Amino acid sequence: MRDAFFGQYLLTKGLIDTQQLAKAITEQEVLNKRLGELAIAKNLLNEKQAREILVLQTKEDLFFGESAQKLGYLNQEQADELVKIQLERHVCMGEVIVKLGYVTKELLDKALDEFIREQNKRDKTLPPFFYLEVLKKERPFIEKFTFYTIRILQRMSGIFVKFDHYETSNNTLELSAFSAQVDHCNEQGDRVIRYILLLEDEIANIMHTKVCSRNNVDEHEVSREQSLCELLNIICCASCNSYQIFAKLNASVPHVLKGGSTYSFDKKETVILVSLVTPYGQVKCLLSFLWQ
Repeated sequence: MRDAFFGQYLLTKGLIDTQQLAKAITEQEVLNKRLGELAIAKNLLNEKQAREILVLQTKEDLFFGESAQKLGYLNQEQADELVKIQLERHVCMGEVIVKLGYVTKELLDKALDEFIREQNKRDKTLPPFFYLEVLKKERPFIEKFTFYTIRILQRMSGIFVKFDHYETSNNTLELSAFSAQVDHCNEQGDRVIRYILLLEDEIANIMHTKVCSRNNVDEHEVSREQSLCELLNIICCASCNSYQIFAKLNASVPHVLKGGSTYSFDKKETVILVSLVTPYGQVKCLLSFLWQ
């Protein structure tokens, strides 16, 4: 998994620039075939069947193989073989960057060694749930929302996402270019949980393009706010379906917040900021709790 974000590390070290990273990511996506593409190449599926599998996969939050088997297009052995082929043919980011001539093999190997050392050191000093150890009631919800945020961002956009860290938030938060929220209220109409998705402008545009492409929708016919709010809605619905307590809560429609403005918290709120990373940069989501 580390190699997926090695390009970001090279960017921060000044070994490649933003345009080179974008080119390398695009080249890597072309070289690393999706399971549907591999299945079509091996004559296990046709294009219509592959599209049906992707639709079901998105709708029911299934893996590609699970969706294909549910539709009766592939068996377990065929699905496993496709995954095996995909892994065997996987091209790492470093290989792509050397192939494109951005850095030499010697320089890349040195940078990779330093990257791994830094990651290992960081992993030892920052336990994944460091800030959650003091939380009791909130922790299961934070873990579940984090899990589904990662999973659905990957499924809907095709962008690889992984957990970075949790942090507590101050009394105010600077909203990014695209920020939207969903509130969960009790029967009395009081907010209990708030979820906010925060995306910087560049990654919001990339995410919008990827989500539209994944769903065979023209990105010019759907606004960025519409596609990303739908993404946010799916994340929250999937997370909430995991807990009985939400059966008594009402979820609001995703609401876009003004980017660049300041968001203030209630003094009674428990606020956790979840940081995720993608090959294109960082994604954040915020969870705040106002238990009655």
